[in-house]
Amino acid sequence: MPWLWFAGPFVFLLVYLLLSVWPTQEEKRIQAELLRWLDDYIGPLRDGKKSRSRRVRGLPPQFDQLVQDIGEGPRVCDVVLVPKNAYLAARLSGGMTSTNQFTVVCALEDAAPAFTCRPLPIVDGKPAENRGILFGADRAFGTAFLVEGAQTKPITKWMSSAVREALLELPEAFLVVRGRMMALTVHGAADADKLDELVDVADAIYAEHGATGDALLGEAHESAKKRVKQAVEREESAPALLRIKASAIDFGLYAVAGLFIALVVGKFGFFHPSVLFNSPDLDPSEQWQGGWTTKGVGAFIAVEALFVGLFAYQSYAGALRGSSIGMRLLGAKVVDENGNEPGFVRGVLLRRWLFALLPILVALVLARPFGVRGFVEHIVSWPVAVAGVVVLGGVAASMLRGTPIQDRVSKTRVVLAERWYLPAVQLGAAGVGIDPVAFGRLTRVGGLMLAFIALNFLIVGVLDLGYWPYEAPFRLVEALVGVFRK
Repeated sequence: MPWLWFAGPFVFLLVYLLLSVWPTQEEKRIQAELLRWLDDYIGPLRDGKKSRSRRVRGLPPQFDQLVQDIGEGPRVCDVVLVPKNAYLAARLSGGMTSTNQFTVVCALEDAAPAFTCRPLPIVDGKPAENRGILFGADRAFGTAFLVEGAQTKPITKWMSSAVREALLELPEAFLVVRGRMMALTVHGAADADKLDELVDVADAIYAEHGATGDALLGEAHESAKKRVKQAVEREESAPALLRIKASAIDFGLYAVAGLFIALVVGKFGFFHPSVLFNSPDLDPSEQWQGGWTTKGVGAFIAVEALFVGLFAYQSYAGALRGSSIGMRLLGAKVVDENGNEPGFVRGVLLRRWLFALLPILVALVLARPFGVRGFVEHIVSWPVAVAGVVVLGGVAASMLRGTPIQDRVSKTRVVLAERWYLPAVQLGAAGVGIDPVAFGRLTRVGGLMLAFIALNFLIVGVLDLGYWPYEAPFRLVEALVGVFRK
């Protein structure tokens, strides 16, 4: 089958394209740890009575350049510690770095000598000889860190005993100081506790040399560590228009699945492909005439699986997550009286299946005497569609008047929730535009797909060369094998 020469590579590229924009397990783990650290350790950024997220879309240019000098990699998140003066930058391993890195960058009060402080290398299980700047009788620091810089006296003065003691609390840390900026970095896998240790050490250094003359987070950070969340954010009810739009999306998905079933079983005269049936005298008015071909059976199973799979997923999502596909896309969810997931009885049986009984009963009446074939034929008929519209119209009218009828029956309510977005590698990218990391992956793989389509169009459509350019390498290999066998 020549078309496989085109379809096979195209499907492969399409699958690779979809997989390339999805975060890896490592990226998801880092995101989860960062979110846990933000929620449980430091909380939102408070400005008087107002509070806002600490996540920002990027670092100030001077800080960003210092982070890039330490090691480039895909951006996961940038977090404000002190507005305009201190940030936490999370980066994944990339072309320039072999491990993940988490860096606290800060502005300094006075210009400092340029130097680097890094863990002393371990050779044969023992610390290597320290050939950097030494700090007198502080042997503990000398056996843990290597300090390198051109100005010895200014560096030893800047690296006071308080700074050295703080660094010893995090022996895997790298400290880089450049003018009025410093960067404290840890590499590798980090959890919320490790991030907190990093900020604690940077906090101690910033308290002595920072631009604001104060600690990064101070007492607020200590109280946040002990704080346990005692209440969830107030859940706001979803507006009626949003709920109607979500219901329209869900109904549209079922309508598309039903349309496919109608096309395959020959409900419409304009679409009655003979390839699906084996009868030589097809009549579009008799949908099941003559039986099915193998392709016809496969097509029917496929569209039936689409319908059943959609029904099963919507029921699963409604029971466990409280949101259908339409609600998830537009940002809403169903909760019970206590604000929890509604469960199967309330979220599915009473809210959905109860109101689907009228269309199903109409299909059963039309299919008498009842049979699976008759039911499938009539589930996509006009009377069933009219019954469905009547039900949806009644539900929509109750939404506009006040408490919807399905909420009264199931004792649930619909509240606003976070909308679904394409998962982003960078935490700050979701909801504000496509993630640059995901966009880069999309452009690379998408470019390959476009080039492949253009090549096929040129070879098959314009030059009319058939599929011999694909077959030629295999024919050449066969010829060479034949020569060697002789």
